[in-house]
Amino acid sequence: MTRVLFGALAVADAVLLAYLFLLYGWFAFDFNDSRSSSVGALIILVQWIVVIAERAFFAAYFAVIGASIWRDLAGRERPRWAAILGTPVLLIALIDRALRYRELACKRGYASACS
Repeated sequence: MTRVLFGALAVADAVLLAYLFLLYGWFAFDFNDSRSSSVGALIILVQWIVVIAERAFFAAYFAVIGASIWRDLAGRERPRWAAILGTPVLLIALIDRALRYRELACKRGYASACS
């Protein structure tokens, strides 16, 4: 019975992981590219370094969680820690995404989203 429950949790984690992976803006860069001074150029460089580090971190995170979910579903070992630790993180990311959509809907004037 517990194997079935953890298998269902792993499937839910896999669906959430795929959804968040597809929604993540891998190539969306939104910062001002004004290089009017040497300090501005340095700030732009630091922004690029931070963005690349962030993308590398999330790529590694998706790969590690995805591999552990795959191992759990394949039944090769019993890493129930992946299902237990992965679910809250994925749910927090999903809630964050939903709040961002709500904020965007409020900015665009959809009154039903703001009440």
